[in-house]
Amino acid sequence: MKSYIIYLPNYAQSTSMASRALESGQLYGWNAELYAGVDGSLVQFDQLRINQQDAKCRDMMRRPGVRGCFLSHWQLWNLCADTDTVIGIFEHDIEFVAPQPWIDFEHVLKLEGFLKKKPRPAGEWYEGARAYIIKPAGARQLIDWVKRNGALPADVNIGLDVVSIQLCDTLCVKQHELYGKTDKRANSFTWNLEGMK
Repeated sequence: MKSYIIYLPNYAQSTSMASRALESGQLYGWNAELYAGVDGSLVQFDQLRINQQDAKCRDMMRRPGVRGCFLSHWQLWNLCADTDTVIGIFEHDIEFVAPQPWIDFEHVLKLEGFLKKKPRPAGEWYEGARAYIIKPAGARQLIDWVKRNGALPADVNIGLDVVSIQLCDTLCVKQHELYGKTDKRANSFTWNLEGMK
């Protein structure tokens, strides 16, 4: 299985974070490569069809980092569907701590971020889209839902009304300690893209 680590090539810190994530993956035998994500500062809010059902989600999509994050995951969902292959999708602030798990699942196997959140337009969802494995059927479900309903933040879009989500019971990926213990919003490319140059 090929895995992709999303990063922003024009941001030195993102490149450094992704390189560290890639190195940790190589230590544990993950077939991973860096994937140049979408810089949301280059995408205007009105260039996307945004879901209008939830005011909070709509406002979140006004943030360049949230738009870029969604579009990066969107591109990889399309890659998964178009190539008809299972892929791993990871964000630059993760760390691999064990080999890839071999667990059967239907659509999405979530490897990190198990805090369930209240329903939004795509149903209940789990905080963060930092680490998951997705099958083509799940990718197609997400793509079709967005085409019908409009975009939401990536983690919110991966809702239980859209795809089946299996939680991995083996710790193999975690958010790197350098990025998860400080003020998350101040150090987050999703929340504070403009401040990360």
